[in-house]
Amino acid sequence: GINKNSVYGLLQSAGILRRKSEKPRTRSLNDRAFNTLNSKACYWAGFLLADGSVIRGYGGSPMITLTLANRDRSHIRKFRAFLGSTHRIQSVPTQHATRLSVRSRPLADALVQYGIAGAKAARAPTETMKRNRDFWRGVIDGDGSVYIDKRDNLPGVSLVGQETVVLAFEEFARRLTPFTATSQCRHYGKMPLWRFRVTGRAARVVIAALYRRATVSLERKRQQASVILKRGVGGGQDAVSQRSPRSKNLVLATVRNAVADYIASEGCSCCRDIMGHTEARRTLAKLLKVPQYEDK
Repeated sequence: GINKNSVYGLLQSAGILRRKSEKPRTRSLNDRAFNTLNSKACYWAGFLLADGSVIRGYGGSPMITLTLANRDRSHIRKFRAFLGSTHRIQSVPTQHATRLSVRSRPLADALVQYGIAGAKAARAPTETMKRNRDFWRGVIDGDGSVYIDKRDNLPGVSLVGQETVVLAFEEFARRLTPFTATSQCRHYGKMPLWRFRVTGRAARVVIAALYRRATVSLERKRQQASVILKRGVGGGQDAVSQRSPRSKNLVLATVRNAVADYIASEGCSCCRDIMGHTEARRTLAKLLKVPQYEDK
């Protein structure tokens, strides 16, 4: 008879590599989830760049893994739903975390094309992703912060990560609004990481561009963004309304907030908020007592 080990030995001696077998799939998974760059695909690409991993070289299909703290377990469920997956969500007690892992060569190949694969230090967004607000919301949800500074009551948005990623986010933010902040390099132990932070009205513009009418986001950061956008800058409408209705400061603060909303809704060509932009034009025209601008 013919022994399979003998056949494998003959193939190896002839220099013919044995193809690694892949176990048949027993759970559902949409291998084409990242083939179309819609808002959700761009978001999850950004989130995986920040917090995910794509591991190759262990036999079979590459493994895509997302691990988050237990408090964000609902976000893991959102990711599983996006993938059309029925894979089990695992608990990681030693890390107080929750994990989802799936194996898929098509998914891994798509993520490689968008710069999301390999060691985190080597990842870099593609030119397409650099201008996409959904992608950057994913990155901020993973490695960034949306906050209100307790010292001066001003809103802020920040990102800590590798140089290529942080500088690309700074470039994205500068397309939305002018500011003086710049990215800086910090050493955490022996690891050099970059940090970008912007506060005040510029931060509100960036936060509005990222989170207003977002299709998917990390719930706790979405709530923080919602608070910031409702309150305005430096205390918002509640703080301003305590002043005299005829106060010049009131008028100035109101106009500044309207301008911030107008700029945020303008965005760039890939993420313009048409409904918000129209409403912001009306508000600003009414405050300035000028005819409403119309695109020709």
